[in-house]
Amino acid sequence: MLIFAALLLGASVSPLFGPPEPGVRRYTYQAAETVNGAPGGGYRMDFRLETDADGAIDAVIETTGAVQANGSFAASEIAEDCRARLHAPAGGLARVRLWPLAEADKDLGPSFLDACAPAALFFPLTDILNVVLVLRAPRFGASRLKRVGQVANYPAFTARFERLGQNFMEASNGGLLRWVSRKDQAAVLEWAPNPADLTIIRSGAQGVTLTGKEHWAFRVKVRSPGLGLISAKTTVDDLDLRARPAGVNPANAFPVHIHRDVAITPR
Repeated sequence: MLIFAALLLGASVSPLFGPPEPGVRRYTYQAAETVNGAPGGGYRMDFRLETDADGAIDAVIETTGAVQANGSFAASEIAEDCRARLHAPAGGLARVRLWPLAEADKDLGPSFLDACAPAALFFPLTDILNVVLVLRAPRFGASRLKRVGQVANYPAFTARFERLGQNFMEASNGGLLRWVSRKDQAAVLEWAPNPADLTIIRSGAQGVTLTGKEHWAFRVKVRSPGLGLISAKTTVDDLDLRARPAGVNPANAFPVHIHRDVAITPR
């Protein structure tokens, strides 16, 4: 789900890897959850990725909102003063630097995205950021893949943030990036972390602590060389948790299973 804390410098030459192509490309992000087998809602966002000649990548958010459990969509309204703090361009909601990610931004604090941003802006960005970092951060190994079928292993990583009434902490002991296929100038990569330890503490009157494991993986289609994003989707994303409401004995925690389907498609 969140891997933004894992960054290293340096990369070797690969048939896949190269300077990102400058330009603007448009996408739709969609995420849907089921909670203990019942529809749990999700998010839908239209955005574009803008890559400059130096390889920096910004996400420009055009529209976003929540998808209710019944399938209805509620667009997010963001006040003008908040849009200004989100560096929104004319007609947009926000501009966010995804690569390179500054050290001060790795915990997704206000220097990454102002605290005024609603959930329907912040949470989709965490998935979009993950996909960009999988492709660009040398730690994850795209620069080491030389041929179809090759696998790059990467070391342990952690992620955390405190935002929107949640304290989120996740840690995986590593995983793999596999070059699955290549056709013409498009390549498919599979990014599969090992199951991660996850703790989510939700504050407030309905406070609850959730602890357990997340097992997730993305399949990402890119232009090759250059690793320009074409599309991405989860092949698995399952959270097996125990939920303990505030004031409840840990022995009385109850199971919560969350399944997520996430897709980023061109438009």
